[in-house]
Amino acid sequence: MPHYTFYLASRKFAENHPDTAKQVVDELSQLSDWANAHQDDAAGILATSTGLDKAIWLKALARLPYGAERMTPAVYNEQQALADTFTRIGLLPVKVDVRSATWSQDK
Repeated sequence: MPHYTFYLASRKFAENHPDTAKQVVDELSQLSDWANAHQDDAAGILATSTGLDKAIWLKALARLPYGAERMTPAVYNEQQALADTFTRIGLLPVKVDVRSATWSQDK
């Protein structure tokens, strides 16, 4: 299963401030692109802010580049399959509809 990181906001905030939510995703995407293109600089910033050695960050950035994008149909399907598995094995008490539980500017 691919690795994803999701950014969370309350539904009320996302629905009341869709332009701000879109801007946050756009800015994260631009920052991710910069970090991927300038891994040495990004590793230096991350080392300073976390206290981890810069060499560790360089290795981490090379292995798993940053990225921020909107949900795609493929991601919805993968997350739905995971939620269904969690329901089946008892980690979730009820079935979750991932698409309806996720804010999208397209809604």
